[in-house]
Amino acid sequence: MSSAIPRPSRRRKLLFALLAFGVFCAAGGILGEVVCRLLYPIHEHYERTEDPILFYRLAADVDCIEKDFIRSHTLDHMRGPTVHSRQKEAGVLRVAWIGDSACFGYGVDDDKTASAQLQQAADKTGLSVESLNFGVVGYNVRQALEVVRQRLPEYDGIDVVIYYQHNNDIINAPWAGLAPFIPSELYWTYERPGAKWKQWLKRSALVHRIKNHPLISGLKGAARRDDTPAPNADTVSLQCASLYSNDNRWGRQFYDDLADMARTAREQGSQFVLVLFPTQGLLNSAAHYNAQAQLKKWADELNIDFIDLTEDYRSADPTELYADPLHPGVEGQRIVSERVLQWLNHSQ
Repeated sequence: MSSAIPRPSRRRKLLFALLAFGVFCAAGGILGEVVCRLLYPIHEHYERTEDPILFYRLAADVDCIEKDFIRSHTLDHMRGPTVHSRQKEAGVLRVAWIGDSACFGYGVDDDKTASAQLQQAADKTGLSVESLNFGVVGYNVRQALEVVRQRLPEYDGIDVVIYYQHNNDIINAPWAGLAPFIPSELYWTYERPGAKWKQWLKRSALVHRIKNHPLISGLKGAARRDDTPAPNADTVSLQCASLYSNDNRWGRQFYDDLADMARTAREQGSQFVLVLFPTQGLLNSAAHYNAQAQLKKWADELNIDFIDLTEDYRSADPTELYADPLHPGVEGQRIVSERVLQWLNHSQ
C-alpha cells in the first residue's frame, strides 16, 4: 500500500510564493538597472568623456535659451560666444577661469558672466585682456584641478588662473542626473556625508528614471499645495560649508586638491588666484563665515592670492545680485569681474 505524498502546508506555500516574488523583483530590478544605464540620456548640453576624473564636459557648438538666459558653447567646449585661438597675441594678458556653474555663469547671458564682464571692463581701461571661461556646471574641486592639468596647457601663455570657487565644490558633482555613471573613486571620495542607502539610491539609473518620469512628476505637482513652502535650497550649502575644516576627510582632501591646483598653475607659468563668493542663503550665516575663515587660512598657508567677496555682496544692491539661491546674477558676476580687474591692475 503506497503512502500518500504530504501536501505542502499553507505556510510553506506562502513562503515559497514570497521567495519567488522576491527573486522576480530582484531580477526585474537588475534588468531594469542594466537597461536604464544603457538608455539613460545625458542632457544635450553636455557629453561624456573617457577621462575618469573630468568624466563629462560641455557639449560643443551649443546655442540656446535655457530658463530665460542665453547660453552658448564654443567648438572647444568652453562658455561662448567668443572662440579663442590656441596661440596668444602679443601684449595680451590671458586669464583662464576655472570652476563649476558659478564660474560658467549659470543663470546669466553669455555677455554677463564674470569672465565676459572682465574683458568688457578691461577694454574700457585700456588693459588688453583675453578672458577664457573653462567653467563646467557641476564640476567639483578635483575636476577643476584636472582642468588646470589637462585643458589649460592646450592654450598658449595663460598668465593668470582664477579659481572661481563655489561652496559645493568640496563634494561630488551636484548634478544628480549623472550620479549613476560617475566613476566609483570619484563618487565615493567626494560624495557628501549621508546614509549609505541614500547614496546607493543616488547611484541607481532606474531610480532616476522612475523619479523623473512624467507621471511621477505630475503626481508630485498635484500633491503639492500652492501655499506649501519651497524646500530650503541651501540645505546642501550649509552641509558643504561645515566641511571646510581640517577635522574631516572632505576638508583635508579639498586642501590637498587646492594645493595641487595652485602648484600646477605655477609650474605652467601662471599666477593663481582663489575667488570666494557667498551663496544667497548663506550670505549672513555663521556657516559661511566659518568656511571663509578656513579658506583664508589655507590660502595663507599655500601662499595663494585670495579675493574674498563676502563684504562686497553684503553691501551690494540686492537687485540682480543672484540668479537663484546658488548662483550669482548679473550684478553678482559684475562684482566678481570688478574685483578681479582691480587685482590684475595691482599685480601686473
